[in-house]
Amino acid sequence: MTRWRLASLAVLVGVLGAGCGTDARPAAVGAAVNKAPSAQLVLKPAPGKPLVIFDGLVNGGRPIAADLASFDALPAQRLTVVEPFLKRSMTFTGVRFADVLMAANATGKSVKIHALDDFEATLDAAVLREAGVMLATRADGKVIDVKSGGPVRLVFPPSSEAGKDTSAWVWSIDQITIQ
Repeated sequence: MTRWRLASLAVLVGVLGAGCGTDARPAAVGAAVNKAPSAQLVLKPAPGKPLVIFDGLVNGGRPIAADLASFDALPAQRLTVVEPFLKRSMTFTGVRFADVLMAANATGKSVKIHALDDFEATLDAAVLREAGVMLATRADGKVIDVKSGGPVRLVFPPSSEAGKDTSAWVWSIDQITIQ
């Protein structure tokens, strides 16, 4: 199924995992939230079903399998943007990409993002560290299911030049390789 067909079929409903469904964690709302990351950020290995594998120049060369709880353990951010495929305002909740890179001890200069449909995008790590760029696990308060581009997707604030290219908005992310 093409990415465009998948986008047109996107219905933001569903729950990934038992007990998940709403985001009860407080977070700021805005076009670009820049919360100061803690020096103690750690991307913990997944005790549950892994959503994303981080590999390459991370964690001293040891891959990290992250599940929803791994992402939820990092500081949350909320971002309201016009979703470029559905063409409507949506509020995404997730973690700053910069925090994820810090938590994974990432040392590379570029990041290859792989999706479940084998789509890949390679972006400069500096772009992904910009304020507001996030890995979202929730849309409009609900965990994003695979049919809706989840469980993890890349979201850009309106101010991002990289985000103006819709091919950078990778959804259904299953692997992130730091190069």
